[in-house]
Amino acid sequence: MEQANHFLANNDVGISDIRYIIREEGKTSVYTNDGRVLKTYIPVKSFIMLLSTENFININKGVLLSRASVAEVHKSVYTTVDGRRFDGRHRALKEHLKNEIALSLPGVPINQRYSMLDKMPIGFCVIEPVYNDKGMFEDFVFRYCNEHFTSIVHAPVCDLTGKSLKSILKVYNKKRLMRLCSVAEKGGDRFVRDHIADSENFFDIYCFQPEKGLCACVVIEE
Repeated sequence: MEQANHFLANNDVGISDIRYIIREEGKTSVYTNDGRVLKTYIPVKSFIMLLSTENFININKGVLLSRASVAEVHKSVYTTVDGRRFDGRHRALKEHLKNEIALSLPGVPINQRYSMLDKMPIGFCVIEPVYNDKGMFEDFVFRYCNEHFTSIVHAPVCDLTGKSLKSILKVYNKKRLMRLCSVAEKGGDRFVRDHIADSENFFDIYCFQPEKGLCACVVIEE
């Protein structure tokens, strides 16, 4: 990592100057926004350790991209602003999907994206799938809840955001929730009728994909 830092400093390359760093022809190539290509034997791994994940994405072995340089993500293929295409890890499609979402909505907090629904007199929430180490669906977490939804579950927004469905739902039907995971991943819509929290009443829950990787739920009490 120290070698990588010295290399960048000696070549007058700042973090914002880097477009991408890749392994090619037995060397590490640092491509800059001003058109330079700097070659070194310092491994890409050293640059990965040095550079923050806030600004860079390691999409595959020997491929480190600046987030600012990515123009498009489609499945596992990343296209940069100069037109080059890089293949991401083929077994990490969920990771690429999350990167696509993050890159398409930079700096816009999710609560702001849905703030026009804060006062809607119908329950509404946005949930995101959580996967285990093997990439299998495990649970959902709340990403946005409007005021009416918080009254249904008897909990303030601050206690719901980032919290898992397992801790909120009275009846946790994983098989049923896997259908909602499919909505988040592939789109489409679903209808679910279930209890929520400690309520004895049934709720009609209409689910759809508001943006890639998320599932929105409109909740209407019976």
